[in-house]
Amino acid sequence: MIGTPEGRNARSLHAVVFAWTVMIFIFITQGHAAGACPTASFQPLRTVGGQGVPGFTPNPVSIATADFNNDGKLDLIIADGFGFAVFLGDGGGGFVNSFGSGTSSGPHAIAVGDFNGDGNLDVAMAFSLDFFGNDRTTIFFHFGDGRGNFTSPLSQLIEFPGRGHPILATGDFDGDGNLDLAVADGVDTNILILTGDGTGTFTQKTSVRNAGASAPVAMIAGDFNGDGVSDLVVAHGQSNKISIFLANRFPSVFDTPATLATGLTPAALVAADFNGDGLLDIAVQNADSQNVSIFLGLGTGAFRPAASFASDAATAIAVGDLNADGVPDLAVTSPGLNRVCVLIGDGAGGFGPAACFSTGVEPRAVTIDNFNGDGGLDIATVNAVAQSAVATVSVLLNNCTEAAIDVRATGMEVTQAIQDLNNSVVLVADRRTFVRVHVAADTTVPNVGARLTGVDANGAPLGDPLRPKNVGAAIAVKSTPDRGRLDDSFFFELPASWTRAGAITLQAEVNPLHTVPEATYANNAIRTSVRFETTKPLRLRIVDYRFRDAGGQLQTNAHFDRDANVVESEVQRKLPFSRVLMERTQFEDASPPMDILQNVCWSPPSPVFAQRILLVVPGNWNRRHGQA
Repeated sequence: MIGTPEGRNARSLHAVVFAWTVMIFIFITQGHAAGACPTASFQPLRTVGGQGVPGFTPNPVSIATADFNNDGKLDLIIADGFGFAVFLGDGGGGFVNSFGSGTSSGPHAIAVGDFNGDGNLDVAMAFSLDFFGNDRTTIFFHFGDGRGNFTSPLSQLIEFPGRGHPILATGDFDGDGNLDLAVADGVDTNILILTGDGTGTFTQKTSVRNAGASAPVAMIAGDFNGDGVSDLVVAHGQSNKISIFLANRFPSVFDTPATLATGLTPAALVAADFNGDGLLDIAVQNADSQNVSIFLGLGTGAFRPAASFASDAATAIAVGDLNADGVPDLAVTSPGLNRVCVLIGDGAGGFGPAACFSTGVEPRAVTIDNFNGDGGLDIATVNAVAQSAVATVSVLLNNCTEAAIDVRATGMEVTQAIQDLNNSVVLVADRRTFVRVHVAADTTVPNVGARLTGVDANGAPLGDPLRPKNVGAAIAVKSTPDRGRLDDSFFFELPASWTRAGAITLQAEVNPLHTVPEATYANNAIRTSVRFETTKPLRLRIVDYRFRDAGGQLQTNAHFDRDANVVESEVQRKLPFSRVLMERTQFEDASPPMDILQNVCWSPPSPVFAQRILLVVPGNWNRRHGQA
């Protein structure tokens, strides 16, 4: 995630050209042929591009990578004090400036995500000033077209009081499957939650705060307690602490935050599984104590006490497997020392000594990705070169080219209640239908996305691609996923128009935007064809059965309505009929069967339903519910 400003009108946005010089570091050494690399090593400097703009003095604040033009090659997006620029990757580690957007006041944060649900990446930017130069935190949106371009008009403008340098985080804070935004202004302790509706429109829902902490300086989202809703972790630079805001089951509402002590002046943070237990952990870069605090997660929103590892006087951090051993490593940038330092993870939550590499002058932000397609993760930093008024991007291409990451689609279930991996259970037309896409990887890979497309029997598209219903439309892909856990797979719901009688073909793509770098994307798609059958309606009568016992006492079910509702729900969801017509009646039996009087019929009681409820079907109305 990064920050950038949008232009004021369509023409000014397209007219802006950024003064960027992109540099690549290439050392002429041999990569490792097999297995993990013992240390990180990169290659010597090469300048590959740059354009100057008279009077333009960049002040870069952030950098991120994604495939903005859907060509399978990773691109860069950079935000500075004037605007943002997109550099399209050539797949070999080179980049070409393709799109720029600017205003008179630059953004301080930028977030990338598919905010309008069209399958293309969009950009949200946070400014500290409004159009008139007033102190108001302002959020602009650019929607991507999938070809590396972005909408010029402001798709939506959100303003609220603010006085500092805002920060952004994206997540699904209300559990509806759409991306939301968390915004802090860098001065006030409040964090504003903006919920998205999946079409690019956001609504201010609530705000959260830690009254006992200083203003936020960094913020990330992730599901730290395993409830399927995004939580927030916030770093407070002046308070030397982080706050854990756990989202509860009410939309966009967070519990009282827990506070954890860090090193001196926490400046940046990331989340990953550092010890291989399948749970999210947190790494915090502390600028003044020059170390990284590692908080290992317990999966409940709580964390073990921090362990510290020496890093550098750094203010930015990124995570990725830099030596191809399947374990996350860290990269931190030091603006005052003009370098990036790499800490290799040991797989148990610890890190080795920092190895540092020169960058351009004053690196402000860092990202890790595979820029030249060789399978190894590379490093890019964005640098401020104030004396020459030309910012630079330094790219360190990795000598370790064995990619440990290979995300693959392994199966697809199309289900209306019960299904197997062969989809052998009959599907009924016009019923709610869900799709589970099973995936695996060689190691746990967080924040992987997916999409589902469909065509009819004639090959005509059924509609727009579908996003997963998983929190944040993404999951952590595991090496040994559990089919019994919903979030170990991607979960989709088919629109009603897709479930009409007839045959359709579904194709799921995992990591479709290549936001997670892999050695190969050839095994990321899976396809299956299914048929929806028509059925006649099922008619059922639920009878409130009453009788008098041997003493003449009327026996009734005091919870009939509750139990009948359960029965209706179970039948509607689990029986293979497009429609189930229910009728409720009452029957008082003057001559009950002897087994009822002797408590035989009702023993043992059902673990689900109360004792005196009958399902009545034609020709066999008095069958006991446990046998029907």
